[in-house]
Amino acid sequence: MMKWVKFDWFQWVALGVVLGSISPGAWAESRLIQDRFVKGRLVKDSLVKKGRAARGGVSDGGGSASKGKPTSHAENDGSEIVSPEKLPGFSIVEKVFEHIEQATPDFLYDLKGALEEKDWYLEPKELIGCEDPGALVKVADQVVACQNSLEIRISKRWFEKEADDDTARAQLIVHELIRNLYLKAKESENPIKPEAVHALDRLLFSKPFPSESKMRDALSKYGFGIFETATISKKRSDGKQLADALFAEYEQCRNTALKETRLLSERAGKGEISNAEACEKGHEAESRFYDCEQLIQRQLKDENRKSDAPSDRFMSVYLEIHSDRDSNYANLRRLRPESCW
Repeated sequence: MMKWVKFDWFQWVALGVVLGSISPGAWAESRLIQDRFVKGRLVKDSLVKKGRAARGGVSDGGGSASKGKPTSHAENDGSEIVSPEKLPGFSIVEKVFEHIEQATPDFLYDLKGALEEKDWYLEPKELIGCEDPGALVKVADQVVACQNSLEIRISKRWFEKEADDDTARAQLIVHELIRNLYLKAKESENPIKPEAVHALDRLLFSKPFPSESKMRDALSKYGFGIFETATISKKRSDGKQLADALFAEYEQCRNTALKETRLLSERAGKGEISNAEACEKGHEAESRFYDCEQLIQRQLKDENRKSDAPSDRFMSVYLEIHSDRDSNYANLRRLRPESCW
C-alpha cells in the first residue's frame, strides 16, 4: 500500500530546487524568510508574499498602462508645468505673504516651501483620489487640486474658466501651500488636523488681517508650530546687533592695549624710554583695557536682563569675553620688559 507524505510549503520549494525549476538563490532567500517567520519577525501573509517574490512571483506593487503607454508617462499627457509665481492671482498671494511677514515672519519661510520643493502643473485631465476631509459642510462637487510629496496639480479648466476671480485662484494656491505643511506633518509625531488647513486658509484671507498675537496663537492652536511675532523677532535681531557692536568695541579695547604695550616694550629696547616708564605706562594700558572690559560686560548683562526678547548673543559674547580674560592679561604682561615682572 502506497503511503502519501505531506510536504509543507518550504519542502515543496526544496523539491523545486532538486528538479531544477527553482534556483538555489531563490531557495536560500525562502529559507531566510522561514527563519524570520519562526522568530516571529514576519506575519504569515507577509511570509507568503515575500516567498513568492523570491521565486519571481507576485509582490505588493506592479505596473499599469493607459492604452499603449505606461501610466507614469500617460499621466503627463497634456499636463502643463507652470511656475506658480506666474499664475493669475499670485499678486494676491504675495499680499498675503506680506501680511504674514509683518506678523509671524518665520512661518512665511515654512509656508513658501512648496513653491520651490514641488513641481506645479495645470492639469487638463480629471483629478481623482484626493481627499479633503477638513470641511464640516458638504459643498464640494469637484476636485480642483491634488498633490503628493513631489508635485501639485491644479485643474486647468477650473483655474482658467470656472474660478470666480483672481482671489479664488489665490485662495487655491495658498490652500495648496498650507496642505503641503499638512502632508509633511502627517506621518510625524505632531500631525496637523485636516480641519486646521481650512481654518488657517480662511484666517489668511480674513479682513482685516489678524494681529501678530492672533496669528501666533492661531498657528499654535492649529498645530503648525510655535512662532515668534515680528516685534519679538526684531527685538531679538536688534539685540544681536547690539551684542555684536559691544563685542567689536571690546576687541578694539583689547587690540589697542596690546599695541600700546608692544610699542612701549620696543621703545624701551631701543633705549628711547626707560624700562620703568615702559612698565608704568604698560600697566596704565592694562588698566584701561580692564575698565573697558568690565563696562562692556555690565552692558551685556543689563541688556540681557531688561529685554523682553533677550538675544542669546548677549550671553555668548559675555561668556566669550570672560573666557578670554586670562589669556588677554597673560599676553599683555608678556609684552612688557622682563624687569616689570
